[in-house]
Amino acid sequence: MSARRASLWVLGALILVMIAIMKLVTGPILLEAAEGQRIFDARFGYSYEEARAYLKALDPHGLRVYLGPQRQIDTIFPVLMALFVIGLTLRSINIASWGSRGAFILGAVAMAGFDLLENARVADMLVSGAMIITPEQVAAASTVTIFKFITYGVVLTCLVLSIAVEHWKDRTAKAGAA
Repeated sequence: MSARRASLWVLGALILVMIAIMKLVTGPILLEAAEGQRIFDARFGYSYEEARAYLKALDPHGLRVYLGPQRQIDTIFPVLMALFVIGLTLRSINIASWGSRGAFILGAVAMAGFDLLENARVADMLVSGAMIITPEQVAAASTVTIFKFITYGVVLTCLVLSIAVEHWKDRTAKAGAA
């Protein structure tokens, strides 16, 4: 196995571990700490009223978990995802033009950028609290959250489809050569 391929496996494993920690450890803690309400990062946008209700419900332990371990993991996660997408793009997609590869690389950077910006804006709301947050803060955070989900969806869908097309081309070429 090449070093590049091994690094993709390691990145993939680290991403899965982080997802597992967020789903099985910090996620349940935050869900219980906010009376069953989902964290901002897991919603496809939210209103000012929804943000205030979440912040009012979130207990002090939940706030510490959200600003501590959850935020730390969710800061590393988008960087690893971007590296993974870039690695897959460079290794798996035999695109004739560097412009097409560049689009995937730019998409990966955009994914990470929106996710990291969302994390910063959510942290700002968490620190401000229910009584101090403004509708503008919430709108800015919610908008970035929506862009994050759209960017992840588009980039990962296009990546999977591109890899599938490459695989199909390889199989067709091998069948034709036989």
